Amino acid sequence: MAAAALCLMISLMVSFASSMEGNIKLEDLKKQLQTIEQIIEFGKANLESERRKIFEVMAGNTARAKCLKSIPDLPLPTVKHMVDYTEKTNAHVKRSFADMAAVVQDLESQLEDMKARLKYFEHNEL
Repeated sequence: MAAAALCLMISLMVSFASSMEGNIKLEDLKKQLQTIEQIIEFGKANLESERRKIFEVMAGNTARAKCLKSIPDLPLPTVKHMVDYTEKTNAHVKRSFADMAAVVQDLESQLEDMKARLKYFEHNEL
């Protein structure tokens, strides 16, 4: 679902950028910009939801690793392997979240650029 929103966002941004060069109505540009803003808000909400899930997974992974350490009959290599796996998984999850946050931040930056272009376009059209 997030991928579909991102694809729509990219197509709207391309459409917006190309329309700045052609003859398109100012109202159409404003509608496109509004749609892009809504997609970014959706992305932010989705990111927050994912953040909660990520930290729940990490807490569960850490709890499982602690439980494994406390089981006396498990061979030490198995425990070490599971703890290492948990640490690697948590690090991967943190990187994934950081990547998602960077995408949203980049989209917000591009949106601000589009708003500035639209203001310039409005000023020069009038």
